[in-house]
Amino acid sequence: MSTAQIVIEDSLEIPELEDILIPGSLEQKEPFIIDTPEKSAWAARKIIDGENRIQQYTDQAKEYKKRIDSWFQKAVQREMESVNYLKAIVRPFIEQEISRQVKSKTIRYPGLSIQLRKKPDRVEITDTDIALSFCEANHPDAVVVKKSLSKSFLKNLLAKKGEIIPGTSIVPGYTELYFKDE
Repeated sequence: MSTAQIVIEDSLEIPELEDILIPGSLEQKEPFIIDTPEKSAWAARKIIDGENRIQQYTDQAKEYKKRIDSWFQKAVQREMESVNYLKAIVRPFIEQEISRQVKSKTIRYPGLSIQLRKKPDRVEITDTDIALSFCEANHPDAVVVKKSLSKSFLKNLLAKKGEIIPGTSIVPGYTELYFKDE
């Protein structure tokens, strides 16, 4: 398996923390003003290039995350197999040792203890649709209804009908610039 090296190109100069925290420490430059079609086109190209790099970094990060997740799953699976195997072979001995004790369900060794506990019973739903239909008809208290608000309906009430609904507000849309490579 080869080890890939992450290379992140960073042409952005990041100021030192002291320069940000201490007023007047950064050089004051004249602001760049877009006042010609050429400058506007230049800025748009820079924006498109930056967005493309951001997408490349995002894609690269997703790929690395997938690789890390894959490695993690394999590593954990190996460890779980080992742990489960050891639990299976030690369990009969521990059960036998605990059965010889009067009240205690704990075996103590130097630096560790091993306990045998019964876990509580739990419900496993094997077919949600069948169980839900049955419970709706016979045991409605077993059915949990989750409530949520319809944002489209609320928007209609707030914006078009002018109704005031406590705990809500209209957030005005804004104009977004879109840049496209041609």
